[in-house]
Amino acid sequence: MITGENKRKHLEMIQNIISRMSRNSFLIKGWTITIVSAVLVFLDKSREATNLDIALILPIIAFWLLDGFFLAQERSYIAKFNQVRLLTENEIDFDLAPLGGNFRKGLSAVF
Repeated sequence: MITGENKRKHLEMIQNIISRMSRNSFLIKGWTITIVSAVLVFLDKSREATNLDIALILPIIAFWLLDGFFLAQERSYIAKFNQVRLLTENEIDFDLAPLGGNFRKGLSAVF
């Protein structure tokens, strides 16, 4: 086998995961803009301001939390990438679990 092949494959797998997390975060931001715009268009202007506030704040908060989750996961996989990058060829184990995989811990780093 080519020297460093296992390490290269492992780093490629982690990089693919990081790319998916980044793409998911980007899509969440796009959906947030789309849904907030749709709510603004379809809400009757004669309604009270409190209904508008609630209709706009709920999707924003929901998508903000989802975006925070994907950003936290992306950061933990970047840390995993850096850890694997420093390993020797014999230490490669193809473990794809993120570093600090605790969701709450990851969210506290984002917020």
